[in-house]
Amino acid sequence: MHQITLRRLFAGLTVATMVLAACQPTPPAAPAKPTEAPKPVASPGVAASPSPSPSPSPAAKPGAAAPAAPAPVAAAKPASGPLTKLALSLNWTLYGEHAFFFVARDKGFFAEQGLDVEIKEGSGSANTVKLVGANADPLGYADTPTVMRAQAEGVPVTMTLVVQQNGPSSVIHLAEKPLKTPKDLEGKRIALTAGDSFSAIFPAFLAANGVDQSKVEIVSLPTPAAKETALLQGQVDGFLGFFNDQPLRMMDREKIELSWLPFYEHGVNVLSTGIIANESFVTQNPELMRKFLAGFVKGIEYTRQNVDEAAEIFAKAAPTFHHALGKQEIEMTLPLLQTAASRGQPTGCMAEKDFRDTYDLLVKNANLKADLDPKTLFTNEYLPSRCG
Repeated sequence: MHQITLRRLFAGLTVATMVLAACQPTPPAAPAKPTEAPKPVASPGVAASPSPSPSPSPAAKPGAAAPAAPAPVAAAKPASGPLTKLALSLNWTLYGEHAFFFVARDKGFFAEQGLDVEIKEGSGSANTVKLVGANADPLGYADTPTVMRAQAEGVPVTMTLVVQQNGPSSVIHLAEKPLKTPKDLEGKRIALTAGDSFSAIFPAFLAANGVDQSKVEIVSLPTPAAKETALLQGQVDGFLGFFNDQPLRMMDREKIELSWLPFYEHGVNVLSTGIIANESFVTQNPELMRKFLAGFVKGIEYTRQNVDEAAEIFAKAAPTFHHALGKQEIEMTLPLLQTAASRGQPTGCMAEKDFRDTYDLLVKNANLKADLDPKTLFTNEYLPSRCG
């Protein structure tokens, strides 16, 4: 294991590697099938709760909670004719956030729009963006910073709906050794995967919270799984990851208690994963784009109202997940769907401010080109409801 100071780490990492290895969840090992998944343990000022919010506080914070439940989602109407085949490439192997796609498919919301959607597992956001940019698959699901990097390099893709608008980036740690505030990171050893996109985000998180970066040691490891091992063996005090995936699997598998410090609760939010489309496809097939997003949004709204059923649907699609774990990941994702800037808007609406904030952070910390207009990187045009 190689330990270096934070300043040396960020000086040594190349920006291209940062984005191409954008932080992705660990491919799941098949878990045991308990009747109930372990619950995160709350520590003062730290996120951990069995409720849908990632901590005792975010659901009550402006912008962190999902909007009030809409009217019950109507059952899908049978398709009136042949279905149009459409392929979408995910960012990674299946995890709870992907449940919305399978609910939309299995409840007939895509078919209701005349679509037969093939949902493909991915191998990283960078690869997904390449596939969509080449129109090998017209639609994809990818991490926003990775998409922005590709757009800056001229890849013809656009973001049509960001799902995780409050990014789940966090410092994950043992509940018995809590990190109550960002200042507690001073004097600690924190693991990240070499070259992942946390390398661009973490310095902004530390700076925004007055943390002396020279007092934070980074342990650079080759894989997400290696971060977990280092934490379990006491070689690090925490690691960087998504709180709605990796720690939940660890708790389920290892029967331990974890907690986390979410970046977005402490002044730094980066738009996370969303649906991208090839620009030529959108231009030539605007109605297909609208139909796809209409079915997908209906899948989100149905999931919000029927989490148990959504978890059952997802567990059938993802055999490595049992119902309780899938349900927990879904519940932890739902509060991330809107920010303070998009709160009160219809499901899926994106705010220019959020794109500008994410873009500016990447320009400052990851050498992203500064000559782009953030409002050109996304569009709300194809969503089923008008955005304000």
